[in-house]
Amino acid sequence: MPMNLRIIHTLFIGISFFKITVGSGQVVKVEELRETAFHNYFFLGTVKLLYENHKKAIQYYDSLLAKPEVLDSLGDKKNEALCLTKYRLAECHRWVGNYNLALEYFQESTRCDYDLYSGYIGLSDIYMKFDELDSAKKYLTLALKLDSTQADVHYGLGKINFEQGNYIKAILAFTKCIENGCCFKPFDMGGNSLSLPVIAAF
Repeated sequence: MPMNLRIIHTLFIGISFFKITVGSGQVVKVEELRETAFHNYFFLGTVKLLYENHKKAIQYYDSLLAKPEVLDSLGDKKNEALCLTKYRLAECHRWVGNYNLALEYFQESTRCDYDLYSGYIGLSDIYMKFDELDSAKKYLTLALKLDSTQADVHYGLGKINFEQGNYIKAILAFTKCIENGCCFKPFDMGGNSLSLPVIAAF
């Protein structure tokens, strides 16, 4: 995920815990957001993630998982907070190349209904790195059922189908990608640099 999109995503899925209101014209001080021990660790981990200090972010998120009493204090928000923390851990481990741990945490993050879409995208990315294309396709398809307007999902499915020799399905997927506003980015296929318009016309 590009840096600017990752920042927006990180802020967005953390917003319910920090209770940030927009449009009020007021600046919310950091101290006012840190209401509980969970907020402290989670906020610090998020700051480190935003500045791409993934190893330090992992330390803060791991600290949360090591303190069950902190999560218990959230009451009915506990499961949501647990899944979100594990999702953040998965992201961090993916960025530092710990793909097995990233896979484990992405899987755990999808065991509740909170932001399943992002979990499925994360899983598909890890399986792509493992060259397990069928598993990657499975999770992209699940993500597509949740939101069929995401160009990157169609792009991923097109890329997988192309690599598997399913050229008609690849063309259809790339066409959907274009229809949903995909930018024409090059990618590598067996040493050949191709672009979406070229693939669509294959």
